[in-house]
Amino acid sequence: MEKLDGWNAIVLSKDESADQSSIVCEIEPSVLHSCEEKLKDVQGRVEVLSVSAHKEGGSSTDQYDNVADNVEKAQPVPAKESGAVAQLSETMQKQSLSSEVDSQGQAPGKPQKRCRECDVFMEDKLYRDHCKSGWHKHNYTRHKNGLPPLSQEECLMEMEMAESQRGLKDYDF
Repeated sequence: MEKLDGWNAIVLSKDESADQSSIVCEIEPSVLHSCEEKLKDVQGRVEVLSVSAHKEGGSSTDQYDNVADNVEKAQPVPAKESGAVAQLSETMQKQSLSSEVDSQGQAPGKPQKRCRECDVFMEDKLYRDHCKSGWHKHNYTRHKNGLPPLSQEECLMEMEMAESQRGLKDYDF
């Protein structure tokens, strides 16, 4: 009980029976681990009944008693993307846009085939040739491994890098 004061806990309810006592309180997330460790030492346990998160500088939980009324007031905290994630999402968006342009750039009367592995559209003859290309084979392997398709330029660069690395294995350094 003394530890609760040290953790600045707000006791909501307290129930003491003959063989077991129970305390429901609000504590800061930063002291949860310490609380769990202390209770394990005395064969106790911790149950998290609810979790509440606020933007820094947020207000107390008292205003959130009626959640249904406050749903429209809640503002999501924007997640900051790392540079690599932002670059990857931008690249993928460009690929989907280029695929749409490719599919719309073909003659309107000719039937189009879609290559699922490379995410492009083309007419039948080009599709047959495309399926024999290194680009398609590389994207097919990526597709089997659950990776997104590469554009033709990105695929060429990746294949050249792999080839140069294979060439370096011939030499002892």
